[in-house]
Amino acid sequence: THYPLLREPIARYLGAEVEIVDSAAETAKELRRALKAATGLRGSGKGSASFFVTDVPDRFTRLGERFYGEGVSSAVRVVLAGSPSFAAPTDSG
Repeated sequence: THYPLLREPIARYLGAEVEIVDSAAETAKELRRALKAATGLRGSGKGSASFFVTDVPDRFTRLGERFYGEGVSSAVRVVLAGSPSFAAPTDSG
């Protein structure tokens, strides 16, 4: 699920016989494997994070810590190819 804040309640509701796949963790594992195979994996040290969102950047910076686990100082709004290119949505709070 891509709803990490709801993962535990969903798991409790569905019960132990249902495995919930964390798509973010699985994507990160696959990316690590691909980067390692292409020798693009950082050997040591801490990298940095950049955040690109399709929603309101200010909303993400406020809520991002809950998902990322660290403070989020900024995010950049992007419009994906094939998406309507309309004005940025307003942040309603």
